[in-house]
Amino acid sequence: MPHTDLGIFMARELRRRDSLTELEHWWKNPVELILGLFALLDAGVELGGIGAPTLLVLACRAPHKMRQRWVHFSRSALAP
Repeated sequence: MPHTDLGIFMARELRRRDSLTELEHWWKNPVELILGLFALLDAGVELGGIGAPTLLVLACRAPHKMRQRWVHFSRSALAP
């Protein structure tokens, strides 16, 4: 099936199984990781300079990110 845009607010858009959407979902995590590392390197953050505030931000962000993925996967599993 060719990729066609149904619109951002269409519920069917989230359940699409065409090749372009599959490719987009497959590349999401590697690109997110690479861009995050690039942001750290580009900002000139020294890895030895990571302290309590940085760890606190990461500790607060990790559960939220895991919840986002759980909700996404549970919705995709329930989709017909």
